[in-house]
Amino acid sequence: METKAFDGARVWQAALGELQLQMTSATYLTWLSDTRWVATDTDSETLIIAVKNGYAVEWLSNRLYPVVERTLKRITGNGWAAQFVVQEPTPIQRPELLAAEVAWRAPDFDPSDPKKVAGWVPVPEYGQLFWAPLLGPIAWRVWEIVRRTDHQGAPHDWTPRVRYSAPELARLVPCGKQALTGRNRQCDPDTPGAQEMTLTPLGQTTTTAWARHHPGAFDRLQQYDLAEITVSGSGRRQVYALSVRWRLPLLHPTEVAELSAELQIRHDQWVLEHGMDPELWA
Repeated sequence: METKAFDGARVWQAALGELQLQMTSATYLTWLSDTRWVATDTDSETLIIAVKNGYAVEWLSNRLYPVVERTLKRITGNGWAAQFVVQEPTPIQRPELLAAEVAWRAPDFDPSDPKKVAGWVPVPEYGQLFWAPLLGPIAWRVWEIVRRTDHQGAPHDWTPRVRYSAPELARLVPCGKQALTGRNRQCDPDTPGAQEMTLTPLGQTTTTAWARHHPGAFDRLQQYDLAEITVSGSGRRQVYALSVRWRLPLLHPTEVAELSAELQIRHDQWVLEHGMDPELWA
């Protein structure tokens, strides 16, 4: 390709067309859809590409650059590169604004509130998009069932306790009892997580043995501090009293890391769209 005839804008548009076919739609929409060519450095054979913010520069310059580089090489037939920059200048912030940002705390969200909160995505969407896949369908359904029994008007932290037998709640979900309570499986004493437990196999005598607990929905809800669960009675008369958080918080970054790669990208996009920097957010 002759340098005099080189059209940087056309090359980048061609690259975008190919890149869109090489990655998920969520990744393309988040990091590439709104990029644009702004200049060409012919000496270093580099396209200067404008992006929306510094976080996008980091993603495109490091995490996604290999696929960008391969695509440009295929289109140009040589080693043309891309340099990503934030075109708009960063506004100068007054000290009082910086202090307010340092003191900012992530708000709580109520996934059952159908109203939109000014400046934020409708509340049900955040829970459905991120909390539901993190918890899994059964734990999420249990949270919804208990949450909807609470008809108090004013915002509060925890729902009143509601009592269910495991079979009763399992029918509402629906699922098997052990999907709620988890199960204890007998194992060798040296098995990771093994504990000495009292086991009563179906139709057999109660014995003490080493077993490992395989978590159920109740365990997951308590793991993320979304439920308080107490047990009373024994055998068929065993009853669970459940109270769940009335409002769901934003996921902590360590919890976001447990989501799939595509959902992590989607969560980063959500955070960026609502005025937060994912690198500084905690």
